[in-house]
Formats: sequence, C-alpha cells, structure tokens
Amino acid sequence: MTSPDEIPTTPLEPRTLVWLRWIGLFGLIALVAVGPELGFAPPIALAVTVAAAGALTNLAVTWAAPRSDGPVTAVLVLDTLLLTALLAASGGASNPFVVLYGFPVVLGALALAPGPTAALFGVATLAYGSLFWVEQGHMHHGPAAMRAHVLGMF
Repeated sequence: MTSPDEIPTTPLEPRTLVWLRWIGLFGLIALVAVGPELGFAPPIALAVTVAAAGALTNLAVTWAAPRSDGPVTAVLVLDTLLLTALLAASGGASNPFVVLYGFPVVLGALALAPGPTAALFGVATLAYGSLFWVEQGHMHHGPAAMRAHVLGMF
C-alpha cells in the first residue's frame, strides 16, 4: 500500500495550463453567446476586452513558460477577476455562469502549491461574494426567493 507521501505529484505544465485556459476562454464566449437567451447578456465591449485579455495572457504564458507559482497564480487571479467583471455586468450572483469560478481554482489546485491554491480559492470566494452588491435585476423567481437561493449557493 502506498502512503499519500509516496504518491508522485507533477505540477501542471505551462503548455497544459495554456490549453486549459483556452477552454476557459471558450466558456466565457459561451456566456456571451448563450447569455442573451437566458437573460444574462454582458456588454459586448466588455466581453471582447475580457477575451482579448485572456488571449494575450495565454500568449504571454506560452512565451514565458513560467515555472514558479507567482506568474501562474497571477494569471489565475486575473482570470477570476475578468470573470467577475463579466458576471457583474450580466446578472451578478444570480447568473448561472458563476459555476465558472471553479475553473481557475481547479487549475490552481493542479498547478500550484497548497498556499497559493488556498489564496486563489479565497480570491474566488471573495469575487463571488462581491457579486451580491450587484443589482439583482435578473431574478426569475421573485427577489426574496432568488436572493435566498443565491445566498444558499454561496
């Protein structure tokens, strides 16, 4: 039997991180494409800015190929903040795409040491919590019921 200390761990390679971030960018594009059908449409200019920032940082990660936790943590925090900007502009905490907050946290768990991963989790939690200050104008089941539902999700 193998003890947990003997299980080999390999951090996520920068190339793999870049591919996974491209998938995440496609998730953000899905927010823009499907959002209007669900009543959660971010402004196109903001969506284009977020997609461009994600693509540019992906290219930077590709060229720099960071091997330390600092640059990877910074990129994943940026992803979380960009997602927060999109969500804040398109329904806040009631937007069903809040599930995308899990994406950078999972990538952090795969790529980073426990300390930076915990910090990234904290950033994602605070970012989601900040959405509660956004206007809740997209509530489909009445303000009180939706607020209770969204608080329960938090």
